[in-house]
Amino acid sequence: MQIVSQAQLWYIKDLLKETEFKDLPLLSAAAPFKAGGRGGRRLLHRRAGGDVAIKNVADLYLYPNTVRAVAISGAQVKEWLEMSAGIFKRIEPARPTRR
Repeated sequence: MQIVSQAQLWYIKDLLKETEFKDLPLLSAAAPFKAGGRGGRRLLHRRAGGDVAIKNVADLYLYPNTVRAVAISGAQVKEWLEMSAGIFKRIEPARPTRR
């Protein structure tokens, strides 16, 4: 997903380079479609170690990408991050973990 995110940033930065938005900070969001999360284990991507091939990327991203740039506030970024964190299991230090 890092490769996808970096490509998105490069693309948008180039589009904005001669606009009034050129100096604004950029964030890139890239989400795999097969990463478990709310869909559970059946939506996990599995592959052997080694180099990443085109078929590995195609397995993660099942649909064509559309890159969009939107201007949002810091409060909106914080809310988005909080919602995104909601799919992770909460760890309580006083309780032992189970697998």
